[in-house]
Amino acid sequence: MSDKPLAYVEDDGDMVVIDIFDSKVHVALMNVTKPEHIVQQIWRLSTKNNYESEALKQAVEIMSQKIGIMNTAGDWTFVGNA
Repeated sequence: MSDKPLAYVEDDGDMVVIDIFDSKVHVALMNVTKPEHIVQQIWRLSTKNNYESEALKQAVEIMSQKIGIMNTAGDWTFVGNA
């Protein structure tokens, strides 16, 4: 597996997810404020393009950290405790 990230945040604040054909798909992170939005974005991404599972995992982690349900160390902070 490559060390190159398959999902990352650009300087403008948008998240980029790279599909299996190396196409970049942008997600406006400012619109992701609740867990429901994460589900919606993953659904939107996965219905339009094909991704490696690692790309979607990285995207979920980035969005989860953004809304505060996962800390930067990768620990889930509110799973089942909200």
